Amino acid sequence: MAQLPMEIVNIIQEMACTRQSNKKSGRDFMICCCSKKKSDGFTTIENWLLSRLDLIKHPAVSDGKEYYWNIIVNSKVEDELLYIGFLIHLSSPPKKTPTLIIMDETYKYYEMSAEYLLEHLAAEPEYVIGIGVSAVSPEYMCKEWWKAINNVGRGYRFSPMWEHTSTGWAVERENSCTFGWENYPPLAILNDFCTLEQRFKQTLRHHYRRLENILISIERQIDMKY
Repeated sequence: MAQLPMEIVNIIQEMACTRQSNKKSGRDFMICCCSKKKSDGFTTIENWLLSRLDLIKHPAVSDGKEYYWNIIVNSKVEDELLYIGFLIHLSSPPKKTPTLIIMDETYKYYEMSAEYLLEHLAAEPEYVIGIGVSAVSPEYMCKEWWKAINNVGRGYRFSPMWEHTSTGWAVERENSCTFGWENYPPLAILNDFCTLEQRFKQTLRHHYRRLENILISIERQIDMKY
């Protein structure tokens, strides 16, 4: 069998994209894409990934009417390469009410495998040289999610997050507070958030009382005139 010249083999290897998964299953995933293109590669890769996720027909991601995708994105440049990370959490669908008997006291949700997810990430942009998909535990994901929204994003409840609606992909404020992760968010941070909320409400009440007093004063002046 004839062998290809080494120059051609090297070109093919340079063009090839390394694809790996950790072969595990779950409802939390971390996808890493490595790209040689740093300038406008981020948006192109992000759009490509969302378009590929659209093709997944699996009970873990949708019941046919509602989608469970929650995705935040971050990136970094290292050794002249662009690394884009996609953190994916699949929301828990509503529990089905048992009809006559209870077969299992613990409700089990559908899980998806990292390998199945990787299979759908085909036809990648030519400058993507590596794709890795890992299914991770909720305990691991909640820590990584917290790091991502605070180190790269705009913070808890403010960072942008992709969701899939009936009309397609849409960017909303991240809502990890609804994911049901244990000990999340960290208690100290939650206390700070509640304190800020209380201060905001107190400020509103203060301004409302001032406005109320101004209106009363105006009404009295009108009554005195007439």
